[in-house]
Amino acid sequence: MNPFPIAGLKQSGPLALVRAPGATGLCLRSLLRSLADNRLNLAMLAWQQGPDPEMGLCFCVEQMWGGAALALAQEKAHTHNLPQPSLLNHLTAITTYPLGRNLKLPSLLFSALNQAGLSPLAMATSLSAVVTLLAAEDLGPALQTMRGAFDLPPCVSPPSAGIKVVQIDSDSHGAALAEPVSDETVAVYSERPVSCYGLKAEQGLELWQARPKAREWAASALALTGCEPSPGLSFMSVYWLNDSCSLSICLPPDQASLLAEASALSGTGPQPVNLIHLQGPHFGDRPGIAAQALQGLDEAEVDPLAISGVVHSLFLAVEPQNAHAALSGLACRFCGPKR
Repeated sequence: MNPFPIAGLKQSGPLALVRAPGATGLCLRSLLRSLADNRLNLAMLAWQQGPDPEMGLCFCVEQMWGGAALALAQEKAHTHNLPQPSLLNHLTAITTYPLGRNLKLPSLLFSALNQAGLSPLAMATSLSAVVTLLAAEDLGPALQTMRGAFDLPPCVSPPSAGIKVVQIDSDSHGAALAEPVSDETVAVYSERPVSCYGLKAEQGLELWQARPKAREWAASALALTGCEPSPGLSFMSVYWLNDSCSLSICLPPDQASLLAEASALSGTGPQPVNLIHLQGPHFGDRPGIAAQALQGLDEAEVDPLAISGVVHSLFLAVEPQNAHAALSGLACRFCGPKR
């Protein structure tokens, strides 16, 4: 079989992962506000609604801020009588850029890593990327494994030195940076409402949520690699905790049937949803994007069913009857291009 073509690949890190099992919507909003107030930017975010005490929320920050993020999560968990969060350090992210929006690349990528004995910690998709989170020591073996499964540039290898860009956001002039800056690049964002590329809800989708055992998802991902055509995809997020994973997949109804036929997954889906996708040129650099979105939904009295944030994208799945109210609430916090 010929290597699967991809459009590009990027490595980033070091990162830290905080997992907050059982996080409810109320706890989530409070925690995201605290993270934003402390200028902690999120490299990845995944959450799905539900009372499962083993699942709830995972999010990534730069490793140097992992302890601060954990302390905030622990404080909120204590306040809301939830299980204590945990922290994993020394992580790296591999971002792959697919040629098309479907489940082929994430299922092939996970299956290749799994068969090589490597265990991703989280995976999420944007409109144009698939981000996979791994332990830092797995980066070299992961890239070696990917060379056999994907059409990668010949010079792909773990970086020999860290590359860092410091970026801040401030509502006031003259705010102090959180760390010294020498020959770094600094971006300051302060516009209100937050600029984005558009604000609308994609209608007529279905949300598939499941909490399978890790081995069940591995079998399903392997089955999906052979599914032709591969099911189209609006977004997918999955993260692992102990021997289970928290999985959210949003896709058109006709594609949901393909997913069900090709996999052995059982879950709470498919559930009709409207999907609101926020994307901005600086979403990946700016703290507080998810907090602003959740605040807008809360003011509109809308509870999201699932949230996924990665790279420059934030996805919010809501019940169809709540889509209009959700857009109204978000319009107080975000604005699209003027036409």
